[in-house]
Amino acid sequence: MFSRRRPAARTIRRAANWISEPDTQPHAAPPTYRMTCDLCGATSHTSVEFGTVHDWQRHHAPQHTQHHTYTQTITRPWHAWRQQDSCA
Repeated sequence: MFSRRRPAARTIRRAANWISEPDTQPHAAPPTYRMTCDLCGATSHTSVEFGTVHDWQRHHAPQHTQHHTYTQTITRPWHAWRQQDSCA
C-alpha cells in the first residue's frame, strides 16, 4: 500500500534573535511614494517627494471623472541584523 520512508536527517539550528527596524543610516535609500488608480490601474511615477505623486492623482481624477479611489504605496528601506548573545 504505502511505503514508509525513513525521516531525513535533522539539522538543529540554534535560534537567534534578529532586530529589524527602518534604516535611518545616512547611506540608506530615501522613502519613495507612488499612487495607483484603483479603477484603471494607472500609476504615478515613483518619487521621494509625496507632493509630486499627489499632484499626479489630482491631475488624473479630473481627466477621469469616475476614478475616485487610489492606493498610495510607500517604500521604506529596512535594516535587519542578528543580535549578539550576551555573556553573563
